[in-house]
Amino acid sequence: MPLASSALLQDKEYLAKYIAERVRNTSGTWLGITLGCAECHDHKFDPLTAKDFYRFQAFFADIKERGLYSGANSDGNWGPFVKVPTEQQAADLALLDEQIASAKKVLETDTAELTAAQIEWEKTQIPWTPLTADTMVSLEGAKLTPRADGAILVSEKNGATDTYTLTFSKLPPAVTAIRLEVLPDDSLPNKGPGRAGNGNFVLSEIILKVKDSEAEPVAVPLQNASATYEQIGAADGNPYKKWAVEAAIDGDAKGAKWGWAIMEKAGQPNFAVFETASDLTLKEGATLTITLAQNLDNPGHNLGCFRLSAATAVRPIKASDAPPANLLAILSTPVEQRTDAQKAELAAYYRTVAPLLNPAREQLASLETQRTDLNNAIPSTLVTEAVSPRMVRILKRGNWMDDTGEVVTPAFPAVFAEAPPADKILNRLDLAKWIVSAENPLTARVVVNRLWKIYFGSGLSRKLDDLGAQGEWPSHPELLDYLAEDFRSHGWDIKRTVKSMVMSQTYRQSSLTSPPVREADPYNRWLARQSRFRLDAELVRDNALAISGLLVNSIGGKSVNPYQPAGYWAYLNFPTREWQNSTGEALYRRGLYTHWQRQYLHPSLLAFDAPSREECTADRPRSNTPLQSLVLLNDPSYVEAARTFAEQILRQDGSTRDRLDFAFRRALSRPIQDDEAVVLEELLKTHMAEYQTDAAAAAALMTVGEKPMPADLPTPELSAWTSVARTILNLHEVITRN
Repeated sequence: MPLASSALLQDKEYLAKYIAERVRNTSGTWLGITLGCAECHDHKFDPLTAKDFYRFQAFFADIKERGLYSGANSDGNWGPFVKVPTEQQAADLALLDEQIASAKKVLETDTAELTAAQIEWEKTQIPWTPLTADTMVSLEGAKLTPRADGAILVSEKNGATDTYTLTFSKLPPAVTAIRLEVLPDDSLPNKGPGRAGNGNFVLSEIILKVKDSEAEPVAVPLQNASATYEQIGAADGNPYKKWAVEAAIDGDAKGAKWGWAIMEKAGQPNFAVFETASDLTLKEGATLTITLAQNLDNPGHNLGCFRLSAATAVRPIKASDAPPANLLAILSTPVEQRTDAQKAELAAYYRTVAPLLNPAREQLASLETQRTDLNNAIPSTLVTEAVSPRMVRILKRGNWMDDTGEVVTPAFPAVFAEAPPADKILNRLDLAKWIVSAENPLTARVVVNRLWKIYFGSGLSRKLDDLGAQGEWPSHPELLDYLAEDFRSHGWDIKRTVKSMVMSQTYRQSSLTSPPVREADPYNRWLARQSRFRLDAELVRDNALAISGLLVNSIGGKSVNPYQPAGYWAYLNFPTREWQNSTGEALYRRGLYTHWQRQYLHPSLLAFDAPSREECTADRPRSNTPLQSLVLLNDPSYVEAARTFAEQILRQDGSTRDRLDFAFRRALSRPIQDDEAVVLEELLKTHMAEYQTDAAAAAALMTVGEKPMPADLPTPELSAWTSVARTILNLHEVITRN
């Protein structure tokens, strides 16, 4: 369990919830029992049954989980999460929210000045006159029915292609543009406005012709087509590179490959505007024919609901200049006939474009951007969200395809607790409370045993993940009992328990001992001395950085990327990526903050036995391999630490022996011995001669790592002392806790 403040841990209700959120998939290690062994059969050594396993699993059958699929972590998380701001970030968010609310209030408040400006704005809006057709014909026999709002709804037969022909005898004088609205309707697939299964349509061409008496129809040239939306994407041979509205006036009525479409906006209203090249006025007895050709080679992409209108305003007339389609009907309604809801809707829109409110809108946009940036900088943590629980059965022999097993509900292992009442369904909060209850003998023992391992090198029971029959009986059972009861009875206060351990006489012993004692008790089971063991993987590098003075002690923050060999991630796919070394202080953060890529963990951590985290690891092994020496000698982090340490050594006054003594006191907390000084003085002499004759090698050594070489120190001398510092940092005593 991560360390939390003692104030939080004193609150038992909080502790129960705290553990409940972290117990998932680690329940067996929390209890120190090998419950996982009972997945396929009753436990062979401990009184745990397969039924116990599946009843325990049922506690987690209500967890909402996000599948592992492309885009599942688009928000940066693999499931439900909450933001975890610092006190300052929370205060800044609250202030921004208050400022945003104030800015929105300004934008939402009507004033006399805004009302007057809106009246003038409405006068500038282009008036559109709805057109009522005298006749409507579908080439393929579809039914065209006028709606009460002037729109035309198409139904019944939907041909592979279709052409709608509408004639009009009444038209305002001097028409400068025609507007085609495409409208959603519940009767259409995906609400339309097209009749294709996805709700789309493709208008291959719109053609206007005027017929006067017996003369041949005359085409009306159209220009400057524009639309509120045009479908993204390209079709082969499309000169407009997308399903653009210009394709509807290009003279190609067949248009098998392209035309105006709105796929991404299916189910929403949109419209297109087509200017007439010259003012259009119908003479007495003349008629206007509007033809809507829909000839896409993908069947069924025909219009399902549309409306035609005409404008007489001065050109240019662009769709982008018009308010949203849902407001056009309101604008065309006389002010005195508008409902209160319509007036409110129109006023709300006007406030989004009113020049008077430009400063307020700019302020709001700036505040919202600041809030978004701040929110993105706040770390998040995954939380568990409960949903309706899945059915859990006992799987015979662990066969997940066998659904004949008994259905079980959540319950604690029978050996530790009685079965719950038949009418009581336990949940994870009940589990968390039981885990820390006085009736459960395991949790407190597991925790203090692991704490003992951290400070003494091994637990009182050396097998940390198994307190069952296959584990190891504690060397001091009464001590374990005392520590567990003291830990539990004092509110599970980890800080207090750690303090009592490290202030004990047992902890403060020397790790040095006589040969007879070491021979009689090689594993220190008597606790007659302090234990000697290698630092954990993260701390090995921390120690080198601390000795050199490079270590950055700041707490918290994002993961960092210390030096790593190029190409190490070459076989890491989905997606492929390359490690990017951090810069500046991030290079010298503690190992705890190193970016952890499961299966591809940092090579230096891997060399010193850090686990891959593919599964829970209660107890890390400690190895001693030649690879570890190579890492300490050659990893850029350690070479850079060595040359920085060498700089400190060189800046000490005194003789070579004095400087070596300083180095030992800093790295090993003891003075150097005579025989050690002889070896290192000879090493210094040898490397000094080498680097004085090989300037290139000395310069190359000084370029390892980001930290620049000091300009006031001779390169050969600093390089020679770097070799000495590398040797000291490689000593067993440096990475071993004594």
